[in-house]
Amino acid sequence: QWATLIARVHDGLPLAEGLDSDKDKDEIDAYKSQAKRLTAARPHGNMAGNLVQTVLTKAHREHMEAGIKFYWNHIARMAAEMEDMQQQGVVEGHEEIAGPMPIECLQQHGVAAADIKKLKEGGVHTVEHLAHAPKKQLNEIKGISEAKIEKMQAAAFKMIPMGFTTAAIIAEQRKEVINITTGCKELDSILEGGIETGSITEMYGEFRCGKTQLCHTLCVTCQLPVDMGGGEGKAMYIDTEGTFRPQRLAQIAERYGLTSEDVLNNVAYARAHNTEHQMRLLQDAAGMMADSRFALVVVDSATALYRTEYNGRGELSVRQIHLGRFLRALQSLADEFGVAVVITNQVVAANLDGGGGGMFAGPAVKPIGGNIMAHATTTRLSLRKGRGENRVVKIMASPSLPEREAQFGIGTEGPPIPGYAPAGGRNLATGPSGDPGMVRLTLIARVHDGLPLAEGLDSDKDKDEIDAYKSQAKSLLKKFSQQSIHQSSRLSVESGKYTFHCLIEAGVCYLTLTEKGYPKKLALQYLEELTNEFSRLYGTQVHTVNRPYAFIKFDTFVQKTKKLYLDTRTQRNMSKLNDDLVEVHSIMTRNIQEVLGQGEKLDSISKMSSTLAGESRKYAARASNLHRQAIFRKYLPLCVVMGVVLLVVFFRHLQS
Repeated sequence: QWATLIARVHDGLPLAEGLDSDKDKDEIDAYKSQAKRLTAARPHGNMAGNLVQTVLTKAHREHMEAGIKFYWNHIARMAAEMEDMQQQGVVEGHEEIAGPMPIECLQQHGVAAADIKKLKEGGVHTVEHLAHAPKKQLNEIKGISEAKIEKMQAAAFKMIPMGFTTAAIIAEQRKEVINITTGCKELDSILEGGIETGSITEMYGEFRCGKTQLCHTLCVTCQLPVDMGGGEGKAMYIDTEGTFRPQRLAQIAERYGLTSEDVLNNVAYARAHNTEHQMRLLQDAAGMMADSRFALVVVDSATALYRTEYNGRGELSVRQIHLGRFLRALQSLADEFGVAVVITNQVVAANLDGGGGGMFAGPAVKPIGGNIMAHATTTRLSLRKGRGENRVVKIMASPSLPEREAQFGIGTEGPPIPGYAPAGGRNLATGPSGDPGMVRLTLIARVHDGLPLAEGLDSDKDKDEIDAYKSQAKSLLKKFSQQSIHQSSRLSVESGKYTFHCLIEAGVCYLTLTEKGYPKKLALQYLEELTNEFSRLYGTQVHTVNRPYAFIKFDTFVQKTKKLYLDTRTQRNMSKLNDDLVEVHSIMTRNIQEVLGQGEKLDSISKMSSTLAGESRKYAARASNLHRQAIFRKYLPLCVVMGVVLLVVFFRHLQS
C-alpha cells in the first residue's frame, strides 16, 4: 500500500490518512490529489456520516478505472434506491422546490392545520418567512403560544438552509438572478441587464424627472419572456401619491405588441392611504405572491406618507423605526419570492439640515429617509432633468456596479426601447421568411392533476384567439387527468385552423399548438426535444412541486428550440422529416368537440332552444304587425272616400 485515506462523503473532509515514507513522494502526492477529488465528489442522497476508504496501490494502478466505474455504479444504485424510498414516503429528503415553500408544507412535520391557518392570518405564508422572522414578531400572532412558535421554527430550520455555505455555491445561485429591462438600452447597459430581482432598487429625484414613468414601464416589461429581458410574472403597484395611470400601461404595451387588456389584468394595484395601511398591504402582497407568480413590486413613493404623518424632530425617531420595518418587510418579499422591488423616493433641499459647505458644495437635493433608507436599499439611482424631454440617471450606490450615468427620453410609449419591434412591425414569432411561426402555444403540465409546470410565452398579435385556444388546452389537460392517462402516448387534436399535438411521458404532458398544415412528425419531434431537456433538468422534481409554473425558467429553452422549428424548409427540419429510422407511432386525430365531451353539445342545444324562443317571439310580433297592416289596407280607402264626401258637403253648406 502506498496511500490510505479515510474521508467523510458529504463534504469530503479527510478524517485519517496512512502516511508512507516511500521515496517516490511526488508520484504518491499526485495520486493523493486524485483520491481527494474522488472523495470530494458528493453522491446524490446526502448520506452524511458515511465513511469511504480509498486505497491506491501501485500494483493495482491499472484497475483504477474499473474501480472508479464500480464506485459510481454503486452510488447510482444507492441514489435510485433513495429516490424510490422518498417517493414511497420512507425517507424524508430535502426536496428542492422552485420558488418559496408554502407554509402548508409544515403539516408533514407535525404542525396542525389550525396553527397553519393562524400563521397565514398573521401574514406568514411561506416556510422561509417563518424561518427568517424573529420570535418577537411571531409571538404577536394571536392564538399561537410561544412553545408552538419554537416548535414550528425548529421544523422550518430543518427545511430551510440557515447556516454557512461556500462562495462558489453563492456564485452559482447568482447566475439564476433575472434582470428586468427598463425599456432603455443605455440604462440597461449601466445596470448590466436592468433592474435586479431579489433586491430593492431605489429611484429618487425631483418631481417630473421620470420616476413614475419608469415604474409604469417596468410593470409592462416584467411580463415579457426572460429572453426578451422580462421576468415572466405579474406586477404589484402600491400607490401613495395617486399618480398611477392605467392608460400609460396600455400605451407602453403597444410598443411591445402586447394586448393592453392582458397587461392591465396582470398588474395588481392598491392605493395606500396611511403608513399603517401601507404596511398592511405588504401582508396582503405576501398572500397573493404565494398563490401566483409575481416578478415586480413597485412602491411609488415609499416616503410620501411618512413626510405628512410624522412632523418635526420629535417624531423623527419613531418615523425612522417604522420606515425601517417597512423596508425590512419589502426585503423579505424580495428574498422569499425573488421579486424585484422598486421604490421611488422624494427629495429635500440638501442645505435645510444646516450642514456646512455652502450652497455650492455637493448636490442641491438629497433623498428622504436618511441612513435607514440608504442601508436598506441595494441599488440607488438618482434621476434628474436633462435637456428637453431627456432625463439623466446616475448609479449612486451598488454592491457591484460603478458610478455611471445614462440618458433616456420619455415619449408616448415610454422610454425608448432599442432592439424591440414596435406594434405594427415584424412580429418576433414569425419565421425567417416572414411566414407565421409554427408554434403558437407550448404548455407543460402534470397529468394526474393538470398542474401547469411551464409555458412557452408567445408574443403573437392574435392574443385573443390564442387565449381561446389556451382554455381549450386546459380543458384537454383536465380530460387527461380525469381519464388517468399516465402511460406514454401521443395524440393530435384538430381545432379549427390549428392542431393540438400532445406527448405524454412519465406523467407529464407536453402540448403544443401548431397550424393545421404543419407536419405532425416535425411537431412531435419538437415535443421530444422539450421532453428530453425537461426530464434531464426537472425529472426528479415534477411530482414534488405544488405551485403552478414552478419551472417557468424553462421558457428560455422553449424559445430557443421554437426558433429552430419556425421554417419547415430548413435543412435541419427536412432531415428530420426524411428520417425513416424513427419508430412511427399511431396518432389519433379527433375533433375538439368529441374530446371535450358532450357538455358542449348540451350547451349548443340550450343555445338553440333559446334562439328558437327568441325567433318565435319575433314571429308573433311580425304577425301582429301584418294583421294591422291588412286592416289598414282594407278600410283605409273607404275612410278616405267618406272623408272627401263629408268635406264636400261641409263646403256646400258654408256656401249656402
